[in-house]
Amino acid sequence: MKGVRTIDANLKTVQLTVDWEHIGVKSIARAGEQTVVEMGKGANSQSEDKGASPMETFLSSLGGCIIVFLAGLAEKRRLTINNIRIYIEGDYDPRGMSSSSSGIRPGFQQIRYQVVVDSPDNPEVIRKVIAYAVKACPIKDTIMQGTAVIETQLSQEPQMATIS
Repeated sequence: MKGVRTIDANLKTVQLTVDWEHIGVKSIARAGEQTVVEMGKGANSQSEDKGASPMETFLSSLGGCIIVFLAGLAEKRRLTINNIRIYIEGDYDPRGMSSSSSGIRPGFQQIRYQVVVDSPDNPEVIRKVIAYAVKACPIKDTIMQGTAVIETQLSQEPQMATIS
């Protein structure tokens, strides 16, 4: 982005574009040519805006991140994993989305998750692998530690130097 300085040469940047698909509120996020996710009104919607809602996508990112680290670490340690399932739920007050003057936050007030691993291996070893995976998950870290979100000026042309 113009005027943004690099803080650390070791940082890597993840870049996406999110485009409105001209069908209600449907959008598609892409990394290059790869579709990352299609978003719409969500699983409980009867509309043509198919795709997970942005809030469902956010929660699924947490679960997916934990699974990536958990499955990868289990493979490195040669553990047998039959299945991994993560139950996630988040509470929000929809009134926060309808009026900025309501004083109610539009985001999640609380997120809860449970990691369930089916494995014949030692349960204590599995618990330690789960704990490490959760600690290593950058999505959870972003949620827990907070990250600055910088909005460049609104325009009709991209303002990020590396996006063409």
